[in-house]
Amino acid sequence: EVAAAESERLLGSSASGVWELHANALEAVAERGWTERVAADWRIIHLDIPIMATDAVRHREPVWTGTREDWDRDYPQMRQVVASYGYASVGALPLLAGGRCLGVAVVVFAEEAEVDEAERAAAMALADQCAQAFQRAALLAAESAARQTAEEIGEVVAALSGATTPRDVIDVILQHAARLGAEAAAVLLREGEHFEVVAAWGAAGTERQL
Repeated sequence: EVAAAESERLLGSSASGVWELHANALEAVAERGWTERVAADWRIIHLDIPIMATDAVRHREPVWTGTREDWDRDYPQMRQVVASYGYASVGALPLLAGGRCLGVAVVVFAEEAEVDEAERAAAMALADQCAQAFQRAALLAAESAARQTAEEIGEVVAALSGATTPRDVIDVILQHAARLGAEAAAVLLREGEHFEVVAAWGAAGTERQL
């Protein structure tokens, strides 16, 4: 949200937004000034669509379409689409950090806009700051997830260390499966070349005991 607002201040754009890259699609994470129609139509952008935002991600280079000549040369199929939303110019800036493209920032203008080199450099510097914030957030999320996983494993180990019977072990396994969000769980014991279900809950069936 901060990046979107700052891009409008720097460039005088009519609207702006930030999309985060997830697998083969871009997902909107911040927007400012978009109509409900635009926000709904472009909430998810698949990378196989040849438009400014996806080209910026694929080529890791900013894309600017400021005039009708730009549209006719580079994106003739998109000029009318963009015009139907009330915009005449678009800029798409890749969010690059740590050798990866994390997403794209997009700015749009109601009138034809010739963004000069100084403005483009300032916009790209802002995009770089946005990318670094994305990277920090991802690292924090990964650290938090790793810490939670370690805590859960520690709880399982502690519970198993206190188990004194096979039934106690089964209870620990099933209880922690539920805490992890499993919809069903089962414990199987090997009998020769076969496995026998000795306890289960949820979709796995009714519980059976040793």
